[in-house]
Amino acid sequence: MAQSNLKKYPFYFYGIAILIPFLILMLLEFTLQIFDYGKNLDQWIEVDNSYLQLNPEIGNRYFHNSEFVPYAANDRFLKEKPGNGLRVFVLGGSSAAGFPYEPAGTFAKYFEKRLQLVYPQKTIEVVNLAMTAVNSYTVNDLIDGVIDQNPDLILIYMGHNEYYGALGVGSSQSGAGSIFLNRISLWLNKFKTTQLARNIISSVTALFSSGNSASGTMMVRMAKEQQIVYKSPIFNDGVEQFISNLDSIIETCTDSQTPVVIGTLASNIKDQPPFVSEEKKNEPSADEFYSLGLAEYNRGEFYEADSLFTYAKDLDALRFRAPSDFNSVIYEIANKYDVPCAEIEKVFKLRSPGNIIGSNFMSDHLHPNFEGYKTMGQVFFDTAFERGLLPEMDNSNLSLSAQHEIADSKFSLSKLDSITAELKIKILKSDWPFVKKSLSNKEKMALLNLQTEEDSIAYAVGSNKMSWAEGHLKLAEYYLRNSKMNAFINEMNLLINQSPKSIRLYEKAYSELFKLNLFNEALPFILKRHELSPGAYSGKWAGNILLNQGKAEEAVKYREESLKYNGSDAQVLYSLAGAYAL
Repeated sequence: MAQSNLKKYPFYFYGIAILIPFLILMLLEFTLQIFDYGKNLDQWIEVDNSYLQLNPEIGNRYFHNSEFVPYAANDRFLKEKPGNGLRVFVLGGSSAAGFPYEPAGTFAKYFEKRLQLVYPQKTIEVVNLAMTAVNSYTVNDLIDGVIDQNPDLILIYMGHNEYYGALGVGSSQSGAGSIFLNRISLWLNKFKTTQLARNIISSVTALFSSGNSASGTMMVRMAKEQQIVYKSPIFNDGVEQFISNLDSIIETCTDSQTPVVIGTLASNIKDQPPFVSEEKKNEPSADEFYSLGLAEYNRGEFYEADSLFTYAKDLDALRFRAPSDFNSVIYEIANKYDVPCAEIEKVFKLRSPGNIIGSNFMSDHLHPNFEGYKTMGQVFFDTAFERGLLPEMDNSNLSLSAQHEIADSKFSLSKLDSITAELKIKILKSDWPFVKKSLSNKEKMALLNLQTEEDSIAYAVGSNKMSWAEGHLKLAEYYLRNSKMNAFINEMNLLINQSPKSIRLYEKAYSELFKLNLFNEALPFILKRHELSPGAYSGKWAGNILLNQGKAEEAVKYREESLKYNGSDAQVLYSLAGAYAL
């Protein structure tokens, strides 16, 4: 038998041959990192040296071929958690983000009010990471990074975006085709090399495309597989996706001993008919079940009506509202890991006419109205406390119901936020799937009927042409120009309440008030600015105003602090002598 002419190589030769492609990729990744190619998709970014916040560009991990990339509220938290800190993270989709009242009218903000009320001695940090049009893939992708920040509690409300949210089985931003491959894809998205590859593919694809991009609301852009029949293979894929990701999320929290509460999902079932009703032989359609539900409701047969409305929602082939199967999954996984459920749906029902959820708690098909968000916050807080996930209260003399009444009285919407929310809902409902034919821009503007400066700014915010903070700052400047000083101060306080660590907001407020000699009105702003970052200027002016108010002892304190930063200020030295004399 002839001997083979093939040369035999040592085993390590094959190992090196296999490693070479990986070494090339590592070198490419290192080079791209050095030259800061593409977008930074790290989970956290540093702000003002002392704080972290969710990276505003992180939505690009989940949205690759869309001009519209969602972002979370710019909630900051300390890099070094203080010893008296109480840190809570909120995760989920647009309902957790607070649409259409975000960022000031969310259940996370209500939760923050309750914590501040009963733990006045603690440093409260409630960080809302929720984003529009994301689902359990995003939450699962973020959960490890959240746990790294040592949270005391995590609140989760998700499930409505499971089909049409990013990587959902029916989404225009669909993934790799399986749960495993989607998770690998999310891991790869953290690397610059993946960005480079995607950009090359996008550039090549653009050469052969028509250049037309999706328009309309986020609902229009995200719904690729518009019709998903109940219990069909693609429907079941969505359920399996939700089970797998939720199980992974809760297991990660449990393994790290991080307390977590997950909310059950509520929808508008009474006042929102099915979007798409599939006709089947010998079986009533979604529309028919909905009509039967209305008839039973009008007869006062509420139990039967609730069942019929619920089944009509489940049969709705346009899956923007989570099917009942998802709440069953939530209960099963919560029971498996012994974590509490905030029973949002149950409480909404108990507080609704006929125990059926409609527009009394919902602003549209699934997003709560302002009363709904307050109720969600109440249920999350009470559930966490009753299950022992929160520390012993400083104000233990207050019952849970008394706490809610106080927090409720302090939790209100500004005029601009109310108008913005109303316009957002009008814009949403003027497009598919709420109407068969979307309104033209001219028709939409006529519907919105913008008349005041507040209306115009609200429209800019509601249509994403201006951020929430930019809108309120512009309105504050409008009030300032028109000598509406109380309204100006109110807008600045709203901005500060949303970003209490932003020194530039305090400086903006008191510098404008100084120009008008409104020193007493400026005092709260300069005192808070000095508390955040003491300095010669803030200490000097706090002392000046306090002395003019006859508060000599307090004036001495701030002027002495001012001298620590500028000991040669003759004006401070002179006035300090006067303060001592007083």
